[in-house]
Amino acid sequence: MGDGSFQMTGMEISTAARYGLSPTLVVINNGGYETERLIVNGPFNDVSVWTYRNITEVIGARQGIFGADRG
Repeated sequence: MGDGSFQMTGMEISTAARYGLSPTLVVINNGGYETERLIVNGPFNDVSVWTYRNITEVIGARQGIFGADRG
């Protein structure tokens, strides 16, 4: 999923962690809503930079594996 969609719905992974599930998520971090940029470009399509590598700590999950990211 993209970073924009993850920032809207990604915290649903806390439910998976609560039930002991371990989904694999891949977040494409391009700094915003790329689909929307193709329609109308503007600063409203940019999203805040999150430190994705810390999400597992925030939700109490066991581990996270991260590649190169911007935050």
